[in-house]
Parts: sequence; C-alpha cells; structure tokens
Amino acid sequence: MHLAVTGLGKGVVPWVVAWVALWVLDLALLDRIPWLPAIDEGSYASAAFRFAHTGRAGVPMAQGLFGMDQDLVMYGRIPAAAVGLALRLGGIDPAVARAPALFIVTLTTPVVFAFARRCQASIPVAGAAALLWYVSVPARLLAHTARPDPFILLFAIVAAWFFFQGLQNGRPAQFLLTGLVAGASLEAHMVGSALALTLGILALALSPSGRRIRNALLLVAGALPPALVWLAVHVGSQPDLWRLQWGGLWRHWAPAPLLEGPLAILRSMALRYGEYYWGARYHRYLFEVPFLIAGLVFGLRQGGLARGLSWFVVVFHLCLALLSSLFHAEYMFAVYPLACVLIAMACFGGSRRAPKLLGISLFAFYLLQTGYWVAKRPTPLPERVRAAVLARVGGQTFLAADNLWFSFPNERGFHSVVAAHLVPLWAPDLDRPAGFEKYLRQQQIEFIVMDSVFDSFLTPLLPGFLDQRATLIEQFPYGRGQSIKIFRIRVPG
Repeated sequence: MHLAVTGLGKGVVPWVVAWVALWVLDLALLDRIPWLPAIDEGSYASAAFRFAHTGRAGVPMAQGLFGMDQDLVMYGRIPAAAVGLALRLGGIDPAVARAPALFIVTLTTPVVFAFARRCQASIPVAGAAALLWYVSVPARLLAHTARPDPFILLFAIVAAWFFFQGLQNGRPAQFLLTGLVAGASLEAHMVGSALALTLGILALALSPSGRRIRNALLLVAGALPPALVWLAVHVGSQPDLWRLQWGGLWRHWAPAPLLEGPLAILRSMALRYGEYYWGARYHRYLFEVPFLIAGLVFGLRQGGLARGLSWFVVVFHLCLALLSSLFHAEYMFAVYPLACVLIAMACFGGSRRAPKLLGISLFAFYLLQTGYWVAKRPTPLPERVRAAVLARVGGQTFLAADNLWFSFPNERGFHSVVAAHLVPLWAPDLDRPAGFEKYLRQQQIEFIVMDSVFDSFLTPLLPGFLDQRATLIEQFPYGRGQSIKIFRIRVPG
C-alpha cells in the first residue's frame, strides 16, 4: 500500500477546472437545488439557530405537547453548532444553513483524490475519482441540505483515513484516533453507531493476525469517552424525555433490526435501497447500481487499500441494515466517496476503451441530473406572498411545513408539521388521525399554511383530512406552478 501522495501535474488540471465550475454553480444555487424538498430541514435549521443562542440541541417541538415542556432530543451538537453559527453570522436563509454541508462535501473531494493516490492510481484517474464524487447524486443531495447527514460523511471519511493509516503503520495512536472519531460521530447523528461497528468489524478482519484484538480494543478505548459524554448529556439532562422518546420510537418505528431477526434486517435494506434507487422519478438512479457493484468487485479483487475500501463500503451498508430501522438513503451516502475511488479505478485505470466510455456515461448521467435540478429549481417564496400570508395568519396559531421556517422565523404562532407527524411517539394508543386531531386541539391550531412540501408529506398520511376538517380561505400562486394555500381548521372538541 503506497502512502505518498505525489505532486500534481497537468493530468489533474481539467478535473480541477471542472470541479471549480461546479462549485461556483453550487454556491450560486445553494438555496434552490437539488430538487429534493426535505420536510425536516427547517426543523433542524431552527434547532441549530436556537442552539447557537441557548446551548440546547433539540429539534423544537410544541410547548406542552402531551404534558411536556421540553424539546425532542434528536440532534447532535456538532451539526447544531456548525449550522447555528452559520445562521447567526450570515442571517436566516436556506443557503446559509446549507453552507456547512457544501463545505464538507468540498473538503472531502481532495480527500477522495488522496485516497485514490494511496491506491496507486495515476493523477488523472485520481482526479476522475474526486470529480466523480463531487458531481454524483449523493454529493449533490448532501451538499444542499441543513440536515446532519453531511456530518456523518465527514466523520466516516476522517475515520477511514486514520483507520487505513493505522493498518499500514501499525501505530496504536492511529486506532485510538479512529475510535475517538467514531465515538464523536454520535454527536452528529446516532447512525454513527453503524460507523463504530463497521470499524470494529474491520479491525478484527483486516488487521494482522497478531494485532486483531489489540487494534479492536484500541478502537473501543478511543470511542468510549466521547460516546459516554454523548450519552450522559442526552440522557442525564432530560431523563424523562429520553425515556418517553425512545419508548415511542421503539413502539412506532421498531427497535434495531438486529433485535428483530433476519427478515427485519432484509426489510431495512430493502426500504433504504428502494427509497433511493427505486423511489426517484423514472427510477433513474438505478443507473448507478452496476457501477457501484463493478467498483466494489474491482476493489475486492485487488490487494491493499483498494480491497480495504471495498470492505469498508460493504460492511457499513450491512451495519446500517443491522442497527437502523430508519430508511433514509442519505445515511449510506457517507461511504460513497470511497466507492467513487473504486469506480474511477475500474473505469479509467486500464487501457481498454469500453470501461472508459462507461465511466464517461456515468459522468454524463450525473451532469444531466444536475441540469435537471437546475432547470426545475423552485422559486423562493416572494416577499409579497410572505407578507400576504402574515397579514392573514400573523399573530395566530398555524401549522406549516418546517421549510417555511426560513420565511417566518420570528412568528410565535408557527407550529411544526414535523412535530405533528411525530405524534405517534407521544400518543401510541391513538391512531394517526386521532393523534393529529388531539395535537391540533391541544396546540389550538387555527390555520394550516400549505405549500407543496406540506402537501406531499402529510396529505398521503392523512387522506381526506383537509376535506373533512379544513376550509380553503386563501391561495397565493407564484413561480412556476407553486402556491401557498391557507386553510381554516375545524376540529371538534
């Protein structure tokens, strides 16, 4: 395994130029693309903004929700601090909230180049790997979000670097550092537990036979302090809330699939892959699958670091299936940069023309997808519409999709639809319609302010609710087919 990253030459210049052009496009359209409206992005951003002022890292729920006055503890303090500081310095704006994510994806791009060089790829092939990662759909999705998912990417790549460095030089400090990073990743998201398990398994599987136990124990020793601090902060600060929250999660979303048997593990994998590869319009992301498989097979057939990267990607996916019943596809993107190294080497590392043409087709697919997002980018809420909505519901209680928090950050009557969606956690004895109505009564919600994100998220969960319990009183069209609708709520009792 060759560790030295040699000097750059002319072979990397075209890739750098293309990367800079894409980065400028990212920066210019950070508030509008990709075409993936996230219902909870605003709730994470508002939580981060409040964390920057109060030091409390929780996704805001409603005051007095089912008898509780505290927040939902679902947010790591590291992304909360980064996004909150950005919002405090740059103002409340979607582009500002997403800036830390773009920074992380930008930072990991040269790391992908360095990984490829450590795999003895040529400079042009390493440049192709770095650009393939940056232009890929996973990178686009992670670079344009205020969710904590990009921070799992950051921890995964840093941990992988320390881990493979330790395998090569055998120094105990490298494994302690790897464990420290893995344990600290819990402060980004609880999916960090899958990263820690991945590293433990790989330490036992890839270390020299005489050092397997030692390396695994060093990983555990490094991970324990930050993991215990994370547990103490979250459990110790709000023990009743922690108990209720995880009791609700256990009943509603089920425990880790590992505890439920093989079928639950397979279901976890199927849901995660189905959401990403099959859930996209026209199932177009399936085009990525053969390249991912080819890259992993290529790596497994190689020696040294390339094989290690393949195992890292495979084992991380398996650990996600074992530990997480939450099927968001963004979690598995954390190791896609490593897969891009293998895909680029498989496509561009040889002299045959056919693999190179296939690799170019993957670049073309990713560029076309980026163009689609740019063409379909939504129009930000105009000031005239925002003012009209405030004139109608300002000073009163209304329910809205959390992405509208960026437009109404100071409205005390703003209530989160994510909080309403999580009602089954707090009222598992009620079905969803009954729990939702109880939430509306308790919070004294008078209006629903509905945009396309709200409509696509909550309406399928509560079919017919608006017809039975709401009256459309205002509609404000804007942009290309976009609109804000205001409904008055009628809830008996």
